Amino acid sequence: MRYLIPISVSVCLMLTSCAGGIRPKASGDLTLTTDAELPAPAMTDQSSMTRPYQVGPGDKLRIDVYALDDLSREVTVDSSGWISFPISGALEVNGMSPRQIAAAIGARLSAGFVRDPQVSVNLVDVASQMVTVDGEVKDPGLYPVGTHTSLMRVIAAAKGTTEFSNPRNVVIVRTIGTKRYAGVYNLVSIRSGKYPDPQIYSNDVVLVGDSSAKKVLHDFIQLSPAVLTPLVLLLN
Repeated sequence: MRYLIPISVSVCLMLTSCAGGIRPKASGDLTLTTDAELPAPAMTDQSSMTRPYQVGPGDKLRIDVYALDDLSREVTVDSSGWISFPISGALEVNGMSPRQIAAAIGARLSAGFVRDPQVSVNLVDVASQMVTVDGEVKDPGLYPVGTHTSLMRVIAAAKGTTEFSNPRNVVIVRTIGTKRYAGVYNLVSIRSGKYPDPQIYSNDVVLVGDSSAKKVLHDFIQLSPAVLTPLVLLLN
């Protein structure tokens, strides 16, 4: 069960040690949660809010054909963006939505003498989507995120932090449904094994160094070295 603690309550309640009794300023825009890590997003959260999910290489799909169980199966999009399905043959699906793929397979099945095929396509595993890495990294930008991508891996993909970064204060911003969360992480603690390297999901934003978003979290970032676990905030 998740509990939310308004930030007007002393952050010392959340800390193993609290240096100097420091407290964050009260704000109606932030709520400190008791989560030890950022909640994982649902599959629908890993696609853009403004367009349907676009399938890409490495994605695993579940294709079901109503009343034809022998045809139903899981398929993985190959590195070129193609899949193979009985009767339909090879089909390029890169950049298509699951609904578009279902329509394309249905049309192929109809042409292959399957009467009125009812096809559904659902995402089983996402491997082709992107994460944004910004701030004090050597090569900020968009990077692919797979099933087991971690914070340390995406920072390494961005060629590591710059000399101006503070590795003790890295923020992951994540949208889950209608809520936005921010997790403040300490790379030094992760490297030393004090807590696990958090998993990164598609559409996450990783912020290293100064940014307008991190300025909003300033008081919590100042406190993050005093805790043994990440700080997870709800952006109201």
